[in-house]
Amino acid sequence: MEKYDLLNNPWASEAYLEFGNYFTSIKEYSKGLQYYQKALTVITSLWGESAPHCARIYTVIAGNYSRQKEYSKAIKYEIKALSINNKYYGKDSVDNVSILTYLSYLYFMNGNQADALKVSDDVFNLCERLGWRESDVFLLVLTTRAEIFRRLGREKDAAAVEAISHNKYNWK
Repeated sequence: MEKYDLLNNPWASEAYLEFGNYFTSIKEYSKGLQYYQKALTVITSLWGESAPHCARIYTVIAGNYSRQKEYSKAIKYEIKALSINNKYYGKDSVDNVSILTYLSYLYFMNGNQADALKVSDDVFNLCERLGWRESDVFLLVLTTRAEIFRRLGREKDAAAVEAISHNKYNWK
């Protein structure tokens, strides 16, 4: 039987990610994290710690921590994903829309509405620059912003954001 060097095979990282996803889905979070770490080890051994694929793995790790309601750990990994993505694709990367949206959610769930609002501003402006005002993602951004404003006691701002979404999406 031939032995394979998994550390030099990028497909091994995908297998490890799938195993991690499986264990995370059945709430065996520590096993999921072990497999995500193995995926990260494969990628970093091939391309270094700031390889673009690491951003995806960091987002998956953030998701694992989020499911456990460990939002501060999730935020740490999502910030790593954003940093890598900015380095390789720039701040106006389409991928940053999902990363920033998720980061805003994590701050929100962690009780840090000020940071959630700042990141929400960033993703709102990015959607504008990308011309995504008609997208479902933009609707999600607007909905999240309205809820953040509400939690901050800024009902007028929440209503203004909701007015944008009602006008934009012809809600009644």
